[in-house]
Amino acid sequence: MKNNLFSNFSNFLKKNGVNTSSTLLVHSSYSKLKKEKIEPNHLLEFFIDLVNQGNLLLPTMSWRFVNKNNPTFNINTTPSNTGFLTEIFRTHYAKKRSLHPTHSLSGLGKNIDHLLSDHNLSETPCSTQSPYYKLLDYDSWILFINTNIDCCTLLHCCEELISPSIYCVSKSDKIKYKLIDENGIELEYLLRKHKTLNRNYYKVQDQLSRDNKVNYFQYGLLNIVLYKASDIFNCAYNNLQKDNTFLIAKNLENYRIM
Repeated sequence: MKNNLFSNFSNFLKKNGVNTSSTLLVHSSYSKLKKEKIEPNHLLEFFIDLVNQGNLLLPTMSWRFVNKNNPTFNINTTPSNTGFLTEIFRTHYAKKRSLHPTHSLSGLGKNIDHLLSDHNLSETPCSTQSPYYKLLDYDSWILFINTNIDCCTLLHCCEELISPSIYCVSKSDKIKYKLIDENGIELEYLLRKHKTLNRNYYKVQDQLSRDNKVNYFQYGLLNIVLYKASDIFNCAYNNLQKDNTFLIAKNLENYRIM
């Protein structure tokens, strides 16, 4: 374990507000962590210890594997397609996974039952019943390790709340999935997917940066960015109330097709 990295990383997180009772959602890309010879179990155990009185969450989305042509999601066996670190966490550390065919999260912690329950009770991936929205019930932080705000799933909550007709497919275009829970019980689930659009989530980052609400940490090849979850949500939500196409790229703006 690189003691210097973990010591400096811990100081950065604590200095900017993360404490033992916080809820931490980590988005990550493992390729540069590997180049820095950071073992995945060391990093995950670092996070677990950091929020040992709170909650640790990693996205274990499966939309590459579970789709219209392969519509079965098994909470125990369907792998994550959101990176190497997330699959290690899902299979070796997480205590619970949310029941959702495309946008599941896995986690552990004292509030994990509340955070990860009921994800399948809404027709859209990131509703008020989803773990992403439930982050707002806690002292929650979102950490990006060599990833960018364009993979911030929390922003989909704002889209769904303000203008589901713009950002989600119509009710008539729902896809039918079969969900298999941890006890092997099968459930039918109908999902309104997000529309594929040219989304520009960097607008949120730019505004929060101007407001001094973005925290940066760099170590070797690692670029790490920390946000308070409520800051991201409030920024997007307030802007979408003024312009419900705020998160759609216009003209020559930077965007990601998603």
